[in-house]
Formats: sequence, structure tokens, C-alpha cells
Amino acid sequence: MVPQVKPDKSFPDFTARLDPNTLHAAFGGGVGKFGANFAVFRYRYTTLWIDYGAGFPDPATPGMSRLLPDQNLTKGMLPDAIIFTHGHEDHIGGLQHILNLLPPKLPVYCSPYTEALLRHRLKDVRHDAESFDFRILDANTSFQFKDFEIHNFFMPHSIPQVFSVGLRTLDKKRSIYFTSDFKLQGNEPRFNQRQIQNFGPVDYLFIDSTGSLQPDMTASESEVIAGLTSLIREIPGRIFITTFASHVERLAAVYEIARKQSRSVGLQGFSLKTHLRAAFESAEFDTAPQKLSDPSPKSKNSIWIVAGCQCEPGSSFYRLAHNQLGRFQLNESDTVIYSGSMIPGNEWQIYSALNKIAERGTRVIGVSGPVFDSKKNQLRLHASGHGRKQDIQTLIQWIKPQRVVPVHGDPVHFYAFKEIIRSLSARPELHIVTNGPVYALKNTLEVALENPATAGLVEAGEVHFEDSLYQRRLELSSQGICTVILNQENWEVLKVDLQGVSSSEFVNEKFDAIHEEIARICQSLARTDSKQKEKKARERIKSVILQYLHKSPFISLQII
Repeated sequence: MVPQVKPDKSFPDFTARLDPNTLHAAFGGGVGKFGANFAVFRYRYTTLWIDYGAGFPDPATPGMSRLLPDQNLTKGMLPDAIIFTHGHEDHIGGLQHILNLLPPKLPVYCSPYTEALLRHRLKDVRHDAESFDFRILDANTSFQFKDFEIHNFFMPHSIPQVFSVGLRTLDKKRSIYFTSDFKLQGNEPRFNQRQIQNFGPVDYLFIDSTGSLQPDMTASESEVIAGLTSLIREIPGRIFITTFASHVERLAAVYEIARKQSRSVGLQGFSLKTHLRAAFESAEFDTAPQKLSDPSPKSKNSIWIVAGCQCEPGSSFYRLAHNQLGRFQLNESDTVIYSGSMIPGNEWQIYSALNKIAERGTRVIGVSGPVFDSKKNQLRLHASGHGRKQDIQTLIQWIKPQRVVPVHGDPVHFYAFKEIIRSLSARPELHIVTNGPVYALKNTLEVALENPATAGLVEAGEVHFEDSLYQRRLELSSQGICTVILNQENWEVLKVDLQGVSSSEFVNEKFDAIHEEIARICQSLARTDSKQKEKKARERIKSVILQYLHKSPFISLQII
């Protein structure tokens, strides 16, 4: 079973503490750190959620499988409706962990493609999708929901059927435009510049900041398709392409490129088939995935699309790199094309996998430096789904906000907006927000309710909130552990065990002296009644080991 957040009836209702005549906003994820995107808007007696995503483990959280948005906001501002802007994991991936918190027949607004993904996700966790009231948005439209007038505007991105959200309070006192992820160049037939411009001016613009450090405008996917077409034409032998499973336009393009060049295509990875199935069901892909047959793994004329371009342990690309896919053995006649981008924090594991591939003599293309074809034409093998500086400047000019709030990024991306706004002739106010607090959207942005953000941490069949656990794990990985077994009656040291602290030779040289010092410390504390007795013992033992071995291991006292 998928671990669930436990309901907490004693948790305070944040909405009861807010002025109903003021529009409020809060962020439980995706602000100050990538992943777990979650925004809340509240006016009068209506609470709207926009997205409820998952975050991902990084070197600072060893053992964590998923990060959930702030649980204080989740429980304290339960939704009257959820709007899912698109189907990326960092925007929908948290839903499956909070199913027992949500009321039956909760309205869910989304595109047909996002609905298909959500239904497959709910089926995978054995939850009845009919417990939600799906309300499908397949065009730019506007409608009323309780105290809000809601608009959606389809935008180009790197996954099908993405839209931004416009909100107006029903009494017309406040208006906002929430971009979600976007860029301005790409294949989205419902993208309509005039409709976006007509929605402005607005009081607040909440805007994707992921590309704010990059100059110019984000490239269109058509440039990538042209680059892959030229490159594949010149490569003999098997080709393995790794990209994001959600990049349906690119997946469809590989099939078309292969058809024109008389090659066959195979899929490696469950997530690829899930996204193609959702794409077929929402008319974004023209062939039912079950009708796609893989070529022979040994075929020299085959192209294999491999999921897992971030090289998460267990993903198909990780397993391919580490020789764990039984049907594939990479060799010198193969080529791997990296047609993706490295999400910040994942660089080390991606380069590790690519080095494993290169060690077998396999050619790797698309990792560093420009790529050229035989005619010296530079080829583009990936285009971001996030708008860069010029996209951001243009959208601000279209929507004419009085105030701009960057979201979906790190602080370094947020503060890049100072330069962007200085470049504009009409300069809106810039406001920086953080996860946790509830903000009042008045003539200026104010903190209406303090809230220390508490993320949910998913691993090993549970959702927990003990973030100090990861600090202990990091300490164990770098400093090791010292276990001291004591007699309960007289605190006699029965055993001292050092694991992962220093080399066995170095430990053995110092062990007798360390054991003697630890025994002395414990004997001196034996008759102490202090409540801090064990804490003092751990601190003193750690000091001894630091003195002898120059390490500060985790100290475990076992009293028997």
C-alpha cells in the first residue's frame, strides 16, 4: 500500500483565522526549493489548491523516496477544489499520499492528458478515481467556482496540455495570474497571446522562475526534433536515447524519425508506457501503446527510448548504465544520446552512470559542449520547458501586473528578477515569498499568518516528519558509529564497537586507550542521578574518539 498522511482532527483550521474579505495565498512547496509544488488561494469561504506535487531525494536526504508539501497547510487549509495545471510528478505526485484527507467527490480541474495520468496513478494505488469529480478543461475558458472566477490559458511546456490559471474574486476586488510552468515558443495549438493579454492587467503575477538566470528566449521543441533527425541519420548501429518520459512530443518525433529512416523503435521503462497511454487516451499520440512492439534487443537498426534520464537508482537508464538490464549489453558499436537536462542535485548520479557507459567504449552524445553533424551544423538535443529571461519579460509585459512574485525555483532564481524588472519600462513591485506563511494579497503583500513549514517525508512504507533523521544518516555515513554496551546496575562497560569510523588498522592501534577512557567516563557517571546522564556520556565519549581518531561518530548507548 502507498503510505498515507494520517488525518489529524486536532489540527487547527487556518482558514478560521483569516479575514474572509481578503484574498490570501500560501505555498507549501516549490518555493525556495525545486519540487513538491503546492499553492493555496483563499477568498471568503472558498479554498483553491493549485497542484500538489512530490519532491525528490538528494544527497542531503539519503533513504527518502519522496518529499510531500507542507503538512500544516495541507491539513489546515483543506480544498474546496484542486486545479492541476499539468501532469509532471512535481505537480501531481503528492496526491496519492493524502487521499484519506480529501472529501469525497472533490472537484478536480485538469486537462484530458493530466486526467488520464491521474486515473492511471489512482488505479496503480488501488484507489477509485470516481471518488473525485473530474472537470475537464480542454480549451481556454472561464467559469465560476463559489467565490472565484477561474480562467485557464494553455501554454507551451515540455509535457502536453499545460495551462496557466487566472483568478478573480467574484466581487472583482483582486486578480492574479499564476503561470505554473511555461515557455512562449512551442507546439501548443490552444496557446493564445491575445487572450492572455486581455486578462491583464492584474494585481499579482505568480511566475515560473526556473529559467530566470538564462538569457534570451527558450528554444522550441521543433529545433530539438530537427537536431535529432540529423544526428540519427548519421549514426550506425543501435541507438539508445534517454529523455523525460513525459516529453510526449519528443517521443512521438523519435517514432516518426525512425519510420522515415527505416528503423524500428523500442521502449524501456514503465513510465514511458504510462505517459504514452495517457497521451493516446487524450489524442496526443496516435497509436495505442499496446500496439507498439519492441524490436529484437540485438537489432543493429533499432532505436531504444530509455526512461530515467535523471538516473535515479532502479530507473531503466540507471540499470542500463550499470549492466543490470539482462537483454542489453552495451558495447563499442552502440551510441547513447542524452536528450535531457540535469535537474539540480542530480548531476553526480548522472555523470556516474554516463562514465559507466563510456567505460564500455560506448559513444555518449549530448552531455557537454555543442553537438555538430558531419556538415558542421550545430544540433540542439534538448530544449527546456521553462521560460528564460526574455520569455519572462514578455509575459510580464503582456499581463501588466502591479506586483510580481517569482515561484518554482530557488532563491538564486528569485533574486534574478531584480535585474529582469529593472529592464522593463513599467516596473512592477517585486515580492519574495517562502514556503509556510499565509500571505494577505492587499495593496502590498503581507504575512497574515505565520506557519513553520513541515514537509512530509515518504520512505519505507511511512510518511513521517523527522527531518533530523537525514542529518543522523549523513553523520553515520561520514563519521561512523560507536556502540557502547553498559551494565544497567553499575554502568560497567561490557563492549565497545567502532564501525565505519576509521581504518581497522588505525582503530586497532588506539582501541585499548579508547576503551579505557570510555570505561573511566562511564564509571564516573555511574552514580549520577542527573537526567542528562546519557547525554553527558555521549558527549564525553565523542570527545575521546575525536581526540584519538579525529572523527566524531554517532554514539549509541545500549544499557542492558
